[in-house]
Amino acid sequence: MLAKYFDDLNIYGIEVSTLTNRQKIELAEWGLLRHANNIPVKDLRVRHFIHGGMYARELTIPKGVALTGAIHPHAHLAIVTKGDISVMSDYGIMRVKAGDIIPVGENTKKFGIAHEETVFITVHATNETDLETIEAASLIDSNLSWIEQLMIMSGDTSWQELQQQQQ
Repeated sequence: MLAKYFDDLNIYGIEVSTLTNRQKIELAEWGLLRHANNIPVKDLRVRHFIHGGMYARELTIPKGVALTGAIHPHAHLAIVTKGDISVMSDYGIMRVKAGDIIPVGENTKKFGIAHEETVFITVHATNETDLETIEAASLIDSNLSWIEQLMIMSGDTSWQELQQQQQ
């Protein structure tokens, strides 16, 4: 489902099928941030658990929601305890269901579409106990400036108007 969606797109003269998975994910994130009536991750139910050298971040994703995650600089585990979600990462596309545990490599970014309400947990090793410090070390925002540069080169400056409206 995700592969077909991306492969049929042509954005500003670039065949999306020629982009890396990371670029496709960033393009989806850029679109969600600027064009969709999306639910900000901060408005989704997030629970945090810190214990025994581990940090677990539990995110409840409503059915039908598309979202991207932050870049995680360290290898970690992703666990789906409820639901069904299609996930694209740097490594490919997979459908993940309740009970699945996925080892995730360092510097990975994910894009997902929930087919059912889904509970998605990432588990990170850490010696920290302060949540802000842990999040600063384990969640990195994407640099989406390459997309805006692509738009400028194509002569489209509509993103600047959208950015001003959002401020």
